[in-house]
Amino acid sequence: MKLKIKFLLLFPLFLYAHPHTFIDLYPIVISENNIIKSIKFKWEMDDISSQLLRMECDLNMDGKIDDNENKYIEKNFFEPLTVYDFYTDIMIENKSIQTKPKDFKAFFIGNKMVYSFVVDINASKDDLYIDFYDTDNFVAIVLKKEFVISLVDYSIKGIDNDFYFAHRLSFKKEKEFE
Repeated sequence: MKLKIKFLLLFPLFLYAHPHTFIDLYPIVISENNIIKSIKFKWEMDDISSQLLRMECDLNMDGKIDDNENKYIEKNFFEPLTVYDFYTDIMIENKSIQTKPKDFKAFFIGNKMVYSFVVDINASKDDLYIDFYDTDNFVAIVLKKEFVISLVDYSIKGIDNDFYFAHRLSFKKEKEFE
């Protein structure tokens, strides 16, 4: 009886939002003369999401994503993320710009489903930072310093926004507090 009461008291804690998908984010920064021209993103899905996508999207079950399957994934799984701006908030001169991916490609690396795409930026590194997050808490974006490839100096910062957590990729020097 005591166990049932404890369970009923603790049950509401299990109802809080938590991520259902974990994405490791690997950005490759394309720059020239301190101008960020574009960023090539590679999203590597977690094992469970990858397996579900394999079952749903590898229509001929050959373990690869062919052109028709890639179009299917782009249309049914990637393009709907437009309403979430692809979990990406690009800030140029402190103004948010819409994320417009191009060159979408889905493929497997081992058992992991990977999406790659390019976003054109064309902004000075000093005017740019990018936040990655999902306010609904169904997707957790993981960005680590060692995931980034860039010839331009950058920093990674975690931002706790009370109801969701974001990672910031920044290219400008942040003012140090004294």
